[in-house]
Amino acid sequence: MSPIFRNFRDASRSHVGQHGFDRFLFFGRADELLEGPQAYMNELDPGVELAAHFHKVDQFQVFFGGMEGARFLRHAIPEVMVHYTDAYSTYGPFTSGREDKLLYATLRAKHSNFGGVMPGARAELPYRGRRNIESDVDDWSVKNVPRDGHHIREVIRGDSDGMGCTLTLAAPCESVRVDRRAAISGRFYCVLDGYLALGAERYERLALGWESGDEEPGSLVAGDTGCSLLTLDFPHPSTSA
Repeated sequence: MSPIFRNFRDASRSHVGQHGFDRFLFFGRADELLEGPQAYMNELDPGVELAAHFHKVDQFQVFFGGMEGARFLRHAIPEVMVHYTDAYSTYGPFTSGREDKLLYATLRAKHSNFGGVMPGARAELPYRGRRNIESDVDDWSVKNVPRDGHHIREVIRGDSDGMGCTLTLAAPCESVRVDRRAAISGRFYCVLDGYLALGAERYERLALGWESGDEEPGSLVAGDTGCSLLTLDFPHPSTSA
């Protein structure tokens, strides 16, 4: 079964004035706990800082930075950065640019509407999650795709429970399948550049895709400009289990 993809332009948009960002919802709901995956992108207003906090589920984030003043802890956020955190692992703070908005994707295999801001939410922290990993993604544009075939490299090194992230650079019209090294709880895809062609549909930069860990990995086809694609695998079982 093929992954389910959605383009950025088709995401439903809302404004979250309390925290100073616009939200673009791709999968699931932001205000209700449902079965299945949850994925949205936030566009953080200039000069906004989100405090250190944690969630009750495992989570990937993909940051699209490169502007002056955008930082994750003390680290300037590059054009593309991936962050993974186990459930109950505190991360942040992070900030948008001084004069520019910061776009970032939040990806979860299970829904959560809880964000425990520290230190006030310490009583809600039953244990400390083990992993809190960030990694810059270099050479991600379609300028770096091979002339034929495809190239896959690790962004976050795969762990024994299946958690990991890879970057695939695929030549134009190349068929791509990213195999798994272990059982996973689900997988997200994020198109960084170029596009994927799935049947008659075209999924372009910032499109997100999902497939459950119960399915075989889907076969994807790069568009006629090639494609740069992140694959983000969730641990099995989930660490909150």
